[in-house]
Amino acid sequence: MMRGKGAAAVVLLAGGLASISCTTNWGNSTQGPEGPDYSQTYEGPFTRTVKATLQFTIEPSGDAPAGDPWHLWQAVPRDTMTQEVLSEAQFDVEPTNWLTDPDFGNTIAHWEFSEARTLTVRGEFTLKVNNVLTQIDPDQVEQYDTESAEYVLYTRSERINKVSDPVRAIAEEIRDGCEQAENPYLLAQCAYWWVLDHMVYAYPLDRDATLDDVLADSLEHAGVTYYRGDCGSYSCLYNSILRALGIPARMAVGGWSVGEDQWHVWSEILIPGYGWIPVDTSAADVFLYDEGAEFNALGDKYFGGAPFAPNAEFYFGNIDPFRFVFSIGNDIALEPVVDWDMSPYAATAYYFEGRAGYMQTPIYHFGLSLDGYIAFEEIEP
Repeated sequence: MMRGKGAAAVVLLAGGLASISCTTNWGNSTQGPEGPDYSQTYEGPFTRTVKATLQFTIEPSGDAPAGDPWHLWQAVPRDTMTQEVLSEAQFDVEPTNWLTDPDFGNTIAHWEFSEARTLTVRGEFTLKVNNVLTQIDPDQVEQYDTESAEYVLYTRSERINKVSDPVRAIAEEIRDGCEQAENPYLLAQCAYWWVLDHMVYAYPLDRDATLDDVLADSLEHAGVTYYRGDCGSYSCLYNSILRALGIPARMAVGGWSVGEDQWHVWSEILIPGYGWIPVDTSAADVFLYDEGAEFNALGDKYFGGAPFAPNAEFYFGNIDPFRFVFSIGNDIALEPVVDWDMSPYAATAYYFEGRAGYMQTPIYHFGLSLDGYIAFEEIEP
């Protein structure tokens, strides 16, 4: 079977699961001819108003030295291309202070406790979420200002989005095979199809979530190397490849604004002359990209899990109106940097030397354990 852009023949079936944390279950509401007609969500502008409840319980669990303060950080929604905050997050336990990280502008609630104790925190916020539909003329794409702070920030090498020698080799393979590689929009599109053709979906994962971990989690089939991973792995690999190609890319971290505990991450890329556009490699591959029985069997596919997208091409430059975003970017600076270094106790993608690899569920001082949930309900605007 021909693979790549020309091969995306999609049949929407039933059910669905997407997976960082990456989980989605749209359930029976998407099944069969009796289900809702979602075409309006990708044929024109579409918005929804949703109310979210976030709750988590922390309790002492060991490890941290007694007598030191205990810390908890939670990113909360801000206005992005996919959402407008209608009511800001309010918690029944007032945060010690509010932070804005200096690199990406994320809003972070921070709690500090003088001693470890069991505590439940509950918060609420309201969002107007929207789809994003882009129309880009490749002939109108401009050149990057490679000296701008934004360009430098989103092409840098990080623990999560790492521009390593193996990634540079992949990037050059993609550049060599892309007919109009001098155009960053078309080059990013070539990288999109390469990732769909070389990633296989797996969740949950028994490994860390840095770029090195993604590349190490590979399998060989028919003389081709494939990489296993969840939505975070897809985004991490795609972003790293784009950065190696000189295309700014970042991670959007949040989930699906439906039901309970529907976590997800995806990418955003900067196209000069147009701005930031969304790209969701994992949703395209898992829900929509039919590679034929032999290749589909290498990972998990859930055709029909995204009835609000017409085909795999959709998720390059477009996004559905069922998202929420807690944070943008990776390696997010947290304040204060705790005296007791949590790094040896944490997955490095989660926390390392005062930085969170990503912020989705709470970042908490190790020595505490945490349990919680997030739930959404659609309300009248």
